Amino acid sequence: MRKYQEALISSIQKQMEQWFEQERSFLAHEELYRFLHSVSGTSGTIGMAELSDKARQLMNELGELPRQPIPIEEARSFLLPLLAECYGPDDQNGMLPEALFTMSVSGRKEQPIVLLADEDATFLIYMKEELEKRGYMVLAATDPHETLKYLHDYRPDCLVLDLNMKQVNGFDLILSLREKMKYQFIPTTIVCEVDDRATRIQAYRLGADDFVAKPFDMGEFIARLERQLDRKKLFDRIQQYDETTGALKQESWRQEFELYVHRLKDEEHFVLALTDVNGLRVINENSGPHIGDQVMHAAAEALRGVMSDEDGLIRYSGAKFLVLIKSEEGAEDRMRLAAERFAQVGFPTDQGVIRVSMTVGAVRVGRTSPGGETCVARAQAAIGKAKQSRLPVYFVHQNEEKLRRIIRVAILDADSMIRSLLYEYAKSAFPDYVDGQIRSYRSGEELLDDEWLKSSDPYMIVLDRNTSGLDGLQVLKLLQRLDNKDQFTILMLTRDNNEADRVKALELGADDYMMKPFSLRELEARIRRLAKKLV
Repeated sequence: MRKYQEALISSIQKQMEQWFEQERSFLAHEELYRFLHSVSGTSGTIGMAELSDKARQLMNELGELPRQPIPIEEARSFLLPLLAECYGPDDQNGMLPEALFTMSVSGRKEQPIVLLADEDATFLIYMKEELEKRGYMVLAATDPHETLKYLHDYRPDCLVLDLNMKQVNGFDLILSLREKMKYQFIPTTIVCEVDDRATRIQAYRLGADDFVAKPFDMGEFIARLERQLDRKKLFDRIQQYDETTGALKQESWRQEFELYVHRLKDEEHFVLALTDVNGLRVINENSGPHIGDQVMHAAAEALRGVMSDEDGLIRYSGAKFLVLIKSEEGAEDRMRLAAERFAQVGFPTDQGVIRVSMTVGAVRVGRTSPGGETCVARAQAAIGKAKQSRLPVYFVHQNEEKLRRIIRVAILDADSMIRSLLYEYAKSAFPDYVDGQIRSYRSGEELLDDEWLKSSDPYMIVLDRNTSGLDGLQVLKLLQRLDNKDQFTILMLTRDNNEADRVKALELGADDYMMKPFSLRELEARIRRLAKKLV
């Protein structure tokens, strides 16, 4: 019986490829009905009762719809429950962290971010999986450059660092981060196989908050980690301002936005401007975080120089400020002046004096405007327009108020049903104010040859380890050579229990991974989590 079941699944896969990967615009109502009728009958005969019931349910739903051609995207969404049943029911016994499913796409997630830095990828995999079971969001870095990248991009709540790293001594890495830690409180736990008194003393003197010797008991480690995270929460509640720039911290932006809206009269507007300091990540990597902090401090000063006492300045993310400007009159000129002044500042480094640019996107906000997340997303889209046009400032005009931020999703998987599932999950992962542009590929060569992959937009890339031609790991390695590699957030799909694949994926720069076969519920949650990072 098994071979007949496998044959049916293969037949469904081929039908999905024929419908969804040959650029059809519509699917005939009768053609879809015949397909469901065939699947229902055959699957019921060969012992696949759940699949048969699902196909019959969809037949009944289809019978109530008008007998007219169905747009191909609607047909794909309509068949999603059937595809999920083909792949297999979710693992109800796998108790996944509830935080993965309660996260909203807008706003900062509630679960803490833990950054793990260790040259031993096997240890990273073990720690990542243990912490994720307990509801933490975990970033794993195998080298100092990746560690700095994650510190800059995600501003984690806690850092767990191994002293024994090949590319740089752990103490040297702590020293390089020391300036960063002065302005951004990140509790740091050192883990090390060497547990002598001199090592512990040196770690504490360099700023470590805790020291844990390997091997350690996971329960005790979690308790100590929770204590550090509690300290971080307390500090964040007490400290209202960003230590580096003196701007309000990111957590306060919604409250400030609502306050400015509340103060408006019926016909009044204020301006929400989002500023992006270009190339900050490269500056942090090449010149050190202390130079990056100098750059952000200078950017804040340039913005303050054109702001009135009634305007607000918020450190929105690592490289971005949010400026709330009470009066829209002259706001565009003021933002342009701030960008010009900032571009003239020189920053001495070991490589010589560098100058940095700032790009600004701005929108008008009235009492009837959409919510804060939508306004910020439009300002982000305006930054994209400014960079495309090589302008320092771009204001969204009234006829462009539906401008949305573009996020691109590339899916590489040999299985047509998995491609369709991933496509649907990605399509539903983004809020309305984001234009999620999705493409799927059957081979690595097809993905890498597509010029669509080479824009300055942010990307979510899902790679299957096992594909024809170039496999997922080879594709991942080639992606890291592209000029826009910093725009990629990558999820690798690996084989079950193949630790070597997971180790290699982390070493090559994957942001996350999943093992096949996986729970579809978990797959959807991972897609949403990566979408959250990009938004």
